[in-house]
Amino acid sequence: MEGVCQMGAGIFYVLFNAMAALLAGCKRVYETGDAKKFFYAFLLVFGLITVASQPLHADYLDTWNWRNPLPQGNTLLSVAYGNSIFVAVGKHETVLTSPNGKTWQTRSSGTTESLEGVIYSNSIFVAVGESGTIITSSDGVTWMTRTSGTNKALNGVAYGNSTFVAVGVIETILQSGSSETPLGY
Repeated sequence: MEGVCQMGAGIFYVLFNAMAALLAGCKRVYETGDAKKFFYAFLLVFGLITVASQPLHADYLDTWNWRNPLPQGNTLLSVAYGNSIFVAVGKHETVLTSPNGKTWQTRSSGTTESLEGVIYSNSIFVAVGESGTIITSSDGVTWMTRTSGTNKALNGVAYGNSTFVAVGVIETILQSGSSETPLGY
């Protein structure tokens, strides 16, 4: 962003100096009757200002449309898609769902903890968060709190080899189905 601002400032510096020179030359143009040169110089400066003020677009990813908060404004940290629904999770026990990624609805997570990560796999959503929080849902709408066996923050969750694995702070690693640290699934 800094480079863009410097480039933009440089363009406007050049345009400002060109306009200043143009205006300083007004008296000389008036005295010599050389209005045609003045007119062309004015068009050049006006054209440069017009072009410099237009945004440059590389592709469709350059323009993002704000879709939320409607009504929530909590920080969102992870999103997953499954069972024909998007699920986003975030700070302050936030769970949102959307059928299309455009319209979102707030859902009750059943926890008071912030949620850091969510995944959809093996026909179930699993979300993890602060204080060892694990919640699961088959539809993304109704959530069930699970027992993790830890009070350490969990930051992410993955599925593979027929098991869920959650990771967190201070080298915390939990695996579903383990008798020592079950994911509660």
